Amino acid sequence: MPTGRSSSSWEFHATPANDTGSKPSSSAASAARLRAATELVGVGIYSWNPQTGELSWDDRLRAKWGLHGAADVDMDVFQSAIHPDDRPRVNQAITDCTDPDGTGLYSVEYRVIGRDDGVIRHIATKGQTTFADGRAIGFIGAAIDVSRQRQNEQAVRSSEALFRSFADHSSNLIWIGDPSEDSIVYRSAAYEAICGQSCDDGADSLADWIKDVHEDDRDQVKRALDAVAQGEVTKFDYRLVHPRMARCGNCTTRAFRSLTRTAPFIALPASPRI
Repeated sequence: MPTGRSSSSWEFHATPANDTGSKPSSSAASAARLRAATELVGVGIYSWNPQTGELSWDDRLRAKWGLHGAADVDMDVFQSAIHPDDRPRVNQAITDCTDPDGTGLYSVEYRVIGRDDGVIRHIATKGQTTFADGRAIGFIGAAIDVSRQRQNEQAVRSSEALFRSFADHSSNLIWIGDPSEDSIVYRSAAYEAICGQSCDDGADSLADWIKDVHEDDRDQVKRALDAVAQGEVTKFDYRLVHPRMARCGNCTTRAFRSLTRTAPFIALPASPRI
């Protein structure tokens, strides 16, 4: 059962056993380690005969389809559980991996609606087709449930959307910088009212931004940003001199390192006191 998008990074290696007598062979030991590893991480193993359509699933894969351990499986059981929106992509992946002119590789992620429990799961799967005389004659693959990972990613996206909604309606300037890349990756809408120019026209790098900090305050601002990059929560005052400002403005900034973003710090300054 093969099954297009995969953002998970994992591999499956199978080693055939070689019976050399009553003494356990290294191949047998490898097979035992493989079984233990697949059980530990919850990998489901399956095979498919492209000529007959016959499927062979282990109990872990049956559970991912919401089936009990003894349930019969066939192509109808496999296909009917795939989310309707994902079915065309899965079918295309099957077509591609059974093309004798291709690599035979199969890698796809899709949603499954459990037949007996109705639970929606995100399944990532990889496999390899074997060919003989220009025909697909066999397939073996492995699948893993990545539902928790996808749910966490959705939670982060929702959190970021909530943050941006709050920031865009705040009268204070909120901005996000990345000292490791010397970049400013986000500034809220208040930037225009405070600095007199659009967000798109603002400095893209911290090196350019700090040029607008009063020269007597730059060293302490740099020290503060270094402390934030080390995980400290820092509050610092500085004077901002901007060409669009009528005169120098005093800013108070509270900055902290973000644990859920790639950008190392988020700065929450109050509106400048002109």
